[in-house]
Amino acid sequence: MRNHQLDTFRFLLVALVVVGHFIEPLRVAPAARALYGFLYLFHVPALAMVCGRCSRGRLELRKNAVRLLLPMLVFQVLYEGRIDSTPCWLLWFLLSLFCWRLMLLVFRRLPHPIASSVLLALTAGYWGFGYELSGSRTLVFFPFFLVGHYDTRWSLSTRQAVGFLAAAALFVCVVPFDQRWLYGSYSYAALGFDQWYAAGFRLALMTIALGCSFACLALVPKRETLFSQLGSRTMPIYLLHGLIVLALIRAGAYASFGMGWFALSFWLTASIVTVALLSTRLTAQVTAPLFLRRLGE
Repeated sequence: MRNHQLDTFRFLLVALVVVGHFIEPLRVAPAARALYGFLYLFHVPALAMVCGRCSRGRLELRKNAVRLLLPMLVFQVLYEGRIDSTPCWLLWFLLSLFCWRLMLLVFRRLPHPIASSVLLALTAGYWGFGYELSGSRTLVFFPFFLVGHYDTRWSLSTRQAVGFLAAAALFVCVVPFDQRWLYGSYSYAALGFDQWYAAGFRLALMTIALGCSFACLALVPKRETLFSQLGSRTMPIYLLHGLIVLALIRAGAYASFGMGWFALSFWLTASIVTVALLSTRLTAQVTAPLFLRRLGE
């Protein structure tokens, strides 16, 4: 039996990924930068949580490789025309998800798996990991995957959830910090913060991200909705929208609209339209061979 709330949440999170990528070129404008920072504060950690919740069965290594690694390689060629050890742009998530499911086999045996993963995520910033093989992001976002896997959650009322999200939005707008912290792909030294206590700021951001993730989940309806029906067709949205964004950038479309409020409104609308188009059954049917799966799987 499908979890309608989880399906809806997954669809909405992938939609936010699309929104984030559409407004990314506008980050020099204060409004776009604030919105971008707020989205990146929690939408990737929350997506990792959903994937953890969906990874509760027996690990089938071959199936996971076919579902995750092969599409990653296909789209690596489509995005860059070549294959190397650094996943292109948004493809890192597929490699990290594959690794998380392997790491789960080890962490299940530990007495305190979530606490151990948090310690690993914090210390990873001192090791100088970067984009190579998605190593840093795999470690930084792994605790969220485990939280989802063990179905650990806070019980928040609607008022508490809205209040927490409002506080997080205020934090992004008021506290000046390098938004590259939110990517999970930079060492502390690369972020210009090489003091011994640098991990404290990452822990603070992880705590806020966790709270935002639970707050968003609390606002998602548990009943079946149109969005929950679309929750099983998120892979085409996730992988195909990047081709559209890159095509728009290379065509100079962003330069044509400037960086003001009109541009932000336009690209927000364009992102929603893109999600709608890529979530159709026709798109799923046409692109199914790219993802090496049958429709509905």
